[in-house]
Amino acid sequence: MEEQGKDTSMSNISENEQCETDIRGSEEMESNIARLLEKIESFTQLVSELLESGKTAFKDLSNEFEEQIIAIHKNNVERWQHEIKELRLLDSSNEEASTILCNARNLLQNESSLVDSRIAPLYSDLSFSFVPPLLRLLGELLAEESGATPFSYNRFKQTVSL
Repeated sequence: MEEQGKDTSMSNISENEQCETDIRGSEEMESNIARLLEKIESFTQLVSELLESGKTAFKDLSNEFEEQIIAIHKNNVERWQHEIKELRLLDSSNEEASTILCNARNLLQNESSLVDSRIAPLYSDLSFSFVPPLLRLLGELLAEESGATPFSYNRFKQTVSL
């Protein structure tokens, strides 16, 4: 019986050591689990912060993009409106110049025919025979200014030498 008691007591010691090992194992396990839970919580917090900062960054970027696009649009529209205004001014001044040139051409043509009919007998004996061709040339030059025909220096020389 004594042997049996020794076995029982050894078995109790063995069971106690086993329990302590299990308890220690459980404490170690709990510690590992607690560490993992802390990592999960920390990672979840990090992801949440990243999401918030990402949302903020995208919102800021979106606002900046929108402002830039609006500024580009505004600048282009203003530039084109300025070009339209300049084109209208240019067209207006071209119309005025065309009217003035047309009136001058009509006056010169009338003067040329007047000179030919009334004054030609007076200067035909003189050496002013270049005046009618010169008046015709001036009329042609005015016509060229209004876009009728291109100017030719050779034609000018021929007209003057007549």
